[in-house]
Amino acid sequence: MTPNWRLLESPQRPIVLLRQNLDREQPLPGIAPGLAHLGLMLPYTPLHYLLFHEAAGRPAGVAWLEQPQPLLLVMTSANPGGEPLVIDDDEATQRLQGIADGFVAHNRAILARCEDSVVTEHVFIRRARGHTPQAIRLPQAGPSTLALGGYLKNTLCLTRDDRAYLSPHIGSLDNAETCRALEEAVEHLQDILRIAPERIACDLHHDFPSSRLAARYAAERDLPCIAVQHHHAHIAAVAAEHGLCEPILGLALDGVGLGADGGIWGGELLEWTGATSSGSATCGRWRCPAATGPRANRGDRAVAVLHELGGLTKSAAASARRRAHPAHAGTTHQYPRNQQRRPPVRRRRRRAGRAGSQRLRGAGGDGAGSAGAPARPGEPLAEGFVLHDPASWTFFPARLASEWRCN
Repeated sequence: MTPNWRLLESPQRPIVLLRQNLDREQPLPGIAPGLAHLGLMLPYTPLHYLLFHEAAGRPAGVAWLEQPQPLLLVMTSANPGGEPLVIDDDEATQRLQGIADGFVAHNRAILARCEDSVVTEHVFIRRARGHTPQAIRLPQAGPSTLALGGYLKNTLCLTRDDRAYLSPHIGSLDNAETCRALEEAVEHLQDILRIAPERIACDLHHDFPSSRLAARYAAERDLPCIAVQHHHAHIAAVAAEHGLCEPILGLALDGVGLGADGGIWGGELLEWTGATSSGSATCGRWRCPAATGPRANRGDRAVAVLHELGGLTKSAAASARRRAHPAHAGTTHQYPRNQQRRPPVRRRRRRAGRAGSQRLRGAGGDGAGSAGAPARPGEPLAEGFVLHDPASWTFFPARLASEWRCN
């Protein structure tokens, strides 16, 4: 039995990404055309088995479960693009109107949203159903901490002693529905694990919805709120998952994160020593395409870097952008009607200086910082970080902020 087949037949029944043989005729030619991989899964709910049993002619016994079936079903989650899963019947008829032609309801309520897990032979792409909230063993114990994650592809984490419990994938916090789903996930994870956090952790960027929620949650319960630099957090998470405590050199390239120097960085190479880290190398600074801001995809960033280095004329850069985005070849970037536009991050002008991440400094320059209630702009935060003046940053849409009670 191959590793991929073992994943497909595992009790967790994840979606397994498998490489397509593009040289052969495809059984579903209209599904994800041109993609190198497709996600496959085996039935795991009673409804799935009822559908296959009906298609097989309602055979008696269970022998048919071990036999190949000609039926292939295309499954997708019940939600508008970029929004959380729909779990209520009345909500479904409203939010999925115009998307679904019919609804199969049940008298048993769904209590918590949970996406399907997505895996490959070697790594998790999305850890969710069947794998959360299974404990991840940490290299050392510590106070119970509630970490609320970042802005894109958000997931929260709750720890107790030397174990970390992840929530299912929540999604990007660019709409009010997902922000509310984050709040629900915070309460649900604490309820089922019966853990009362002793401190709260969030991203250094104070204007992320998750950071706003962390500050409010900590203030209401008189808990310390610790802001962690974005790429430091990425590297620390990998180190914790693999049980590493010794200093490491970590490379985080995720698109955008607030740096310790107050700049927006697409990635950083950091010397990580646990609670602190220092910059080791940089590719320098470059302007981002205006349509997509610092969250531009890899093709956009490559075009931006080549243009800054003098390798592309403006017309060549525009041509490259059109090839990277054939559906958005015009000068105005279009967004699907069911997605909220994410505004670019604006940063005040700063005098030129050394490009790269600076060593993380606290108020005394020793990286000590102080834990306590959420800091005000300019005051040191725990782990040696400083919260920058909110007047200089604009990230979360004001309309969604007021709708989510962020103001």
